[in-house]
Amino acid sequence: MKHKVVVMAGGKGERLRPLTFTRPKPLLPIVNKPTLQHIVEKLRDFGCREFIFTLGYLSNRIKEYFRRHCKGEKDTLIKFVEESKPLGTAGGVKNVAEFIDSTFIVWSGDVLASLDIKDMLKFHRKCGGIGTIAFTRVEDPREYGIAEVDDSYRIVRYIEKPKTNIFSNLANCGIYIFEPEIFDFIEDGDDFSRDVFPRILNNSHDLYAYSDVTYWNDIGRPHTYKKANKDVLYGKVKLKISERKKGDIWIGHDCVVENSKIKGRSLIGIGCSIESSEISQCVVGRNAKIRNSVIENSIIFGNVKIDGAKIVNCIIGDSCIIKRNNVLRNAIVGDNCKFLDGRVIENISIKPHTII
Repeated sequence: MKHKVVVMAGGKGERLRPLTFTRPKPLLPIVNKPTLQHIVEKLRDFGCREFIFTLGYLSNRIKEYFRRHCKGEKDTLIKFVEESKPLGTAGGVKNVAEFIDSTFIVWSGDVLASLDIKDMLKFHRKCGGIGTIAFTRVEDPREYGIAEVDDSYRIVRYIEKPKTNIFSNLANCGIYIFEPEIFDFIEDGDDFSRDVFPRILNNSHDLYAYSDVTYWNDIGRPHTYKKANKDVLYGKVKLKISERKKGDIWIGHDCVVENSKIKGRSLIGIGCSIESSEISQCVVGRNAKIRNSVIENSIIFGNVKIDGAKIVNCIIGDSCIIKRNNVLRNAIVGDNCKFLDGRVIENISIKPHTII
């Protein structure tokens, strides 16, 4: 496929702090692989080969990751374009206009979705508008841009995050197909939903709604991030998982599991050591070491060491050390934290490098 893909990957992810103090939101792992990598892999399956990442916050982390992990994919070109200052979602895309000369795709770097991008392109060409927006139906649309459409799926009304007068449950997915003429309607600092889409409609140009989206999740909040991991394990969205599946469990190579129970839909990353422990409904990152512990409904990042603890409904960042007789419930823990013996931690977010 010749169409270029612009991936918006510059946001800070403030609602996912403390996890995003040390990594940009698009690098948060879904089943042990960064969200951005999943997006690239899904679009590569549709033939996309040229990607442009708009970068801002902690941009070097993204560049380092893809330079390290895409060396073997010589048919894939990724260009990195940094913003010297925040330009807004639309302003950041206009910042790459010099590299765009035909119909192009825009994908939000914090969105997991299942849709046929080739079918969306076909729909876009048939409609002939300046842009096509992917929509999904949601129960509560107040946190999203919503649209009213006519019988031809042309958007006749659009509003961002309505608090009253909620006239539709069609929510913007953050996935677009545009013609280069879209740049004529974008100014620095513009947001697509707040500024550009209403401006286009007010100038009597056509935008269309594509609604054949079978799965969608914005991972920008802790509960949606946890849900994304769970949805992959339960088959609600198909992503490429590096670990090997055995029944309802995925286990990476070079793992050692001794005298332990792994239950529910769980994933144990490459190089883990699990000893005398019980793990249920969890994703465990690579090279984690877990002994004499009970872990339930949690996401454990890589290189974590847990010995004699109980962890329930938590997200534990990279390289944390959790010692004996600690109990953690409903906690989000940043990278490189250390928990000494005998603490009970509940309903809290903990900054990176904290010692408790």
